[in-house]
Order: sequence, then C-alpha cells, then structure tokens
Amino acid sequence: MEPPEDLVTIDGGYFDPATHAYYDETGKWVPSVTQILALCGMSDYSMVPHEVLQRKRELGSRVHFHCAVIDKFGVDRMGEVLEEDRPYVDAYLRFMGEHEFIPQASKVEQPMVVQVYGMKFGVTPDVYGSLGGSPSVIERKCADAPKSAWKIQTAFQEMALRTAFYESIGRFALLLKSDGSYYLNKHSNQVQDHSRAAACLTVVWARIDDGEHVWEKV
Repeated sequence: MEPPEDLVTIDGGYFDPATHAYYDETGKWVPSVTQILALCGMSDYSMVPHEVLQRKRELGSRVHFHCAVIDKFGVDRMGEVLEEDRPYVDAYLRFMGEHEFIPQASKVEQPMVVQVYGMKFGVTPDVYGSLGGSPSVIERKCADAPKSAWKIQTAFQEMALRTAFYESIGRFALLLKSDGSYYLNKHSNQVQDHSRAAACLTVVWARIDDGEHVWEKV
C-alpha cells in the first residue's frame, strides 16, 4: 500500500489525518489498534445500521474533540457545545474533578507508531495523565456499557506508552453517558489483556507477512 503525499510526522513514523492511517519510518503501512481488533473479530459493528453507526461516530468525534481541548487548554477554551453533546462533556468534567485527573497536555491524542515483539502498530491514546496521583491512560467512550475489546485496546496503549516513557501505567475505559453520568472501568488483568493484544498483533502480522492485503478489509 503506497502512502499518500501529505503525511504528518509522528513518533515512529507518519500519520494521515484524512484516513487515520499509520506508516512506519520507511513509508510502509502498519495496522492501527482499531484495525487489528476488527481483523481479529474482537470489534464487529457489521450488524449496526450504517446511519446509526455514522451518528455514533460523529457524536464520539465531537465529544472527543471537546475533551481534548479541555485536556490541552482548559475548560475556558472549550467553545460552543451542541446540546446533544453537553451531557457527555459534563460527565467528563465531573470525572476530572471527582477523581483528581490531571491530563498531560503533550500526550493528548498523539498518534504514534510502536514496535512490540518485532511487530509494528499505530495507536493514538486518548489521554495520558495522573489519576489520583498515579500514571494512567484513559480511553474515553460515549457508551452505557463496557465492551471486552476495550481491555485489549488499553493494553495496546500501555504497550505504546511504556515503550516510549518506561512507566507502569494504569488502564481505564471512561464511559461517558447520555444522562451526564460516567463509569470508570478499570482494566487490571495485565497478563490476560497483554497476552490477547500480543496474540491479535501476531495474527494480523502473520496475514500481512503472507502477502494478504488486510488494509482492504478494514
């Protein structure tokens, strides 16, 4: 797969903001965490009607944008928030206050390409920071119930951050709900989650090494 011309330089390679595609330092395409989970059947939305899925994606993108602005610049720089998005943003602000979460502005939605066990993948952790005084990565979700694939997703994120910054990191999925409440889902089974992440990564790279154009399937 040939890389496009307009790429952004990131840690470990390049990123295409238009397609959310990752490339290593030689310009070779590498799978993202989202694509790895899809290719391994851990994240399947094929049964969800397209219009419903598209609306959810747009909502999630807007909420993520507002939360990232808060993380980087503070609530005063947030700007206008749609009425539909307000409960999710309020839930995030409530979480930050009640759990003493302090984001590290330089590590908010920063894409990177990482190599683990000789295999590369692209990942963009939502936000890394201090949660009650402990280094933590937070994956924000506009959802009412947790999904098992999220544990693997945060395992990949911890792999990336520990490779880059050599820290022991707490992993959490933060569910922001439509009623303005939130649920902090801690992912604490390190051995199982990391083993499954490594297994998914191995399967996808085995397919790539066999010459399969997996990027055409995601």
